[in-house]
Amino acid sequence: MVLFDLWMYWWHRFLHVIPFLWRFHRMHHSDPTMNVTTALRFHIGELILSSVIRWGIFYVIGMTLGTLLMYETLMMPVIYLQHSNWYFPSRIDRVYRLVFASPWMHWVHHSNYQPETDSNYGTILSCWDRLFGSYRINPRPLSIDYGLPEYREGTWQSLWGLFRTPL
Repeated sequence: MVLFDLWMYWWHRFLHVIPFLWRFHRMHHSDPTMNVTTALRFHIGELILSSVIRWGIFYVIGMTLGTLLMYETLMMPVIYLQHSNWYFPSRIDRVYRLVFASPWMHWVHHSNYQPETDSNYGTILSCWDRLFGSYRINPRPLSIDYGLPEYREGTWQSLWGLFRTPL
């Protein structure tokens, strides 16, 4: 499971640094608010590509189906928590992020300030961001401005607009 989480870190980072992949992933980052629905906001193209590659990685590292299901079961509540607008006191988030990618970390990742957007790629564990130099924290998470400036217009927030983001 740890190896798969490492893969998920690199996949998420690739989604940001490879222009073709970013064209799809930016739909997820275009949300001007941060709440649990942001965790569900993905372009169908990214979902298909991610699923195909994920199954390949699953096979290559020799994961059992049970281990993959365990990872996915653990990952979903973590992702919903990361994208939620639930505010935890700094001391709680600070302790949590010693091991896990915390809500504060992920809020920074959804900032409209690119150096913050291009940080904190970890899915479950926070160690990957620390190890690979992508860890970043904002001491005032409630001041973060979310979304992508080029997609703030209402037409981009419609269902049709969201599907057009890769074009």
